[in-house]
Amino acid sequence: MRNLNKRTKLVESERRFKRACEQIVQLNYSLDALQKRYNRAKTDNNKSFRYSLRLRIAVVDGMRNMYYDYAHQKAESVAELRQELFGEVVDIISEDSSADIEIRTSKKRYNRAKTDNNKSFRYSLRLRIAVVDGMRNMYYDYAHQKAESVAELRQELFGEVVDIISEDSSADIEMYD
Repeated sequence: MRNLNKRTKLVESERRFKRACEQIVQLNYSLDALQKRYNRAKTDNNKSFRYSLRLRIAVVDGMRNMYYDYAHQKAESVAELRQELFGEVVDIISEDSSADIEIRTSKKRYNRAKTDNNKSFRYSLRLRIAVVDGMRNMYYDYAHQKAESVAELRQELFGEVVDIISEDSSADIEMYD
């Protein structure tokens, strides 16, 4: 009975992983289209369109990063279940979350724009950092809530005591002028 439950979880995790990957591909297409529109607006010197397109690019990019993190979480779940059920060893390669990489890259761009005194670009980068950080914090809060519910269920079902370690995920984000 327990194996059947794990197989069901495996099928569901694989389905969700595949769906998240499909969404990432679609978001990449959207990002490419928005980037082309932005470049066209930049060559035409159409500042009002550039601003709104930068905002949309930041939002779509943030969504793509969150889908990437979700897909990575599902890939880990699939790898763990495959190990338990079939003895397969699946390596998942990742160093940092895509949100952390995005924030770090945006901070570098912001500092470069600050030294170049490019105020409009700095503003859009501050918005981008805020959007990615907000989405990352929402994801962490959701994951923390799920971890608490899993800990409660494990204690009820198996009598296990699970400690949940919590960190302040927004502590490394600095405020910009």
